[in-house]
Amino acid sequence: MKIHVWGSRGNCPVPGSSTVEYGGNTSCVEIVLSDGSRIILDAGSGLRNLGKRILKERMQKEIHMFLTHAHWDHISGLPYFAPLFSPEYSVVIHAGPIDKEQIRKQVMTLLSEPYFPAQEKRILANLQFARAMPMVQRVGSAELQPIALNHPDGGYGFKIIDQGDTFLYMPDNELEGREYPDGETYYEYVQRFKSTDLLFHDAQFTPEEFANRRGQGHSSFVSALNIAMTAGVKRLGLFHHDPERTDDQLEKLDKLAKDYVERNESKMSVFVVREGMEIDI
Repeated sequence: MKIHVWGSRGNCPVPGSSTVEYGGNTSCVEIVLSDGSRIILDAGSGLRNLGKRILKERMQKEIHMFLTHAHWDHISGLPYFAPLFSPEYSVVIHAGPIDKEQIRKQVMTLLSEPYFPAQEKRILANLQFARAMPMVQRVGSAELQPIALNHPDGGYGFKIIDQGDTFLYMPDNELEGREYPDGETYYEYVQRFKSTDLLFHDAQFTPEEFANRRGQGHSSFVSALNIAMTAGVKRLGLFHHDPERTDDQLEKLDKLAKDYVERNESKMSVFVVREGMEIDI
């Protein structure tokens, strides 16, 4: 698998001079599988740039997009996704656990007035909708296992298994604090994360910030580190950065995380996920 990050922020896009290094676009991750199939996880503002590249390089014409949930920072790029407006492409949007007609209604509402100039009549791609959760899905050479997020209004992360390699994507997940009805327990997450090759996990807060923000559906970076080390994760990417976090602050957080792992005598590799990053598994 090849992982390409097009957006790693949470809440809202934050362009500007203080976010150049780590990027200001919201959640969007592209995965190219071992057989060449393409998966997109989330449709945040980073999706716009991915769509431009897909058209420019005339990449594979069948695209599978999996939405973890429908909060704005995970869907705001959809009206700007260029392949939707080209007859050369087939786009399948997987979401749920609602049925296909409800998914279609939600997406088309986003692409309609008064939220956006009416786009439905401009869609030329073969656009399809599929209920993604809670069933295991197959796309190309990979299996996608949904994992319930501990987050307001629910949602699902995904464990992607391709030729024995594993990538786990958990962008909005509160590990310690409030437990939401549809989420899983801390112990269940440990079992889900066991021996994962690469985990992207919500790390929006510092421990000090989290103390005042319990119940918002996000984790501190220390909570993400602790569960990843407990589960024997090989590489951890700290993801879903707070929009107020500057490049300098993320650089310091990266060092704090590496020092924390070293103090705990763990062999796990950790890094702060940045926009534009490419990772091979």
